[in-house]
Amino acid sequence: MAAPSCMESILRIGSVACGVKIIGVVTEAEKIRFSILNRKTGNKVRSVYVDEETNEQGPADQQIKGTKPTKMTFLWSSRMSSRL
Repeated sequence: MAAPSCMESILRIGSVACGVKIIGVVTEAEKIRFSILNRKTGNKVRSVYVDEETNEQGPADQQIKGTKPTKMTFLWSSRMSSRL
């Protein structure tokens, strides 16, 4: 299966023109992902997200990605939270 192209265009130099296609070098299947391991046992560890105020673990369906640009305003991204 061919990788999807990032850009397709025509390169013109003087009176000569040819089609060019730029494709990504690394596909999702070729990416390497590392797991976090316990140094002593070699077992995978899992991350737990804890609410800063209540000190309780939040359910996965209630966790979203966001940023705090000022003291009183939060920004949430629905596009990013759908990937969680």
